[in-house]
Amino acid sequence: DHDRLNLDLAVSTDSKADVGVAGADSMACPMEDQLRSVGILSTVDSSAAKSMRDSILLKSIDLEATLPPKKMRALVLSIAPDDAFKMLNVLIDMWQTRSCSGKNVLPWIYSILVHHGHRIMSMESETATIRSLYKIAKSKGVATESLLQLSGRLQLVTAQIDKTAQLKTQPLLCDNGMIESEDEEDDVDEVLFGEGDESESSKEDNDD
Repeated sequence: DHDRLNLDLAVSTDSKADVGVAGADSMACPMEDQLRSVGILSTVDSSAAKSMRDSILLKSIDLEATLPPKKMRALVLSIAPDDAFKMLNVLIDMWQTRSCSGKNVLPWIYSILVHHGHRIMSMESETATIRSLYKIAKSKGVATESLLQLSGRLQLVTAQIDKTAQLKTQPLLCDNGMIESEDEEDDVDEVLFGEGDESESSKEDNDD
């Protein structure tokens, strides 16, 4: 009976653990669904993201290259409006899935919105895309502001550290300067006294 009681307790404990894991998963899934619903997370998997990057729409541009604004403008204007809409969606998905750095993607997204924005606003199908992009940019913008504040604070702290270090080294430099000046004075005294002794000795020799 004692062994059976221990076995029942073990089974009960394992069952509770399984329920706990399932509960955690059920809590995590709605959270991910909410993030996807507001556009923070993308529903595109990694394989689809790679196919986006290799899309024929992106063959005409080099996302890794840093282009002058005029050249980027010319390339964007050379793209047909319908293709520009498709490219915009591809670039947004790449940004969401982090398959490409925002540093490389955002200039192209901005340029497409600037030069094809009037057509995008006239299309109801693109409204959801614009709203999703706005939510992503807003959420990342808050993080950027925090990073800028942190960077400014760290710059101030490091400047104070450098200033404190300089103040600590200044007394040592003053002490070394005083020691060197005292040594120079001693050398001058020795030279002067040495010349005086030689003049007195030469005078005594003449008297003799």
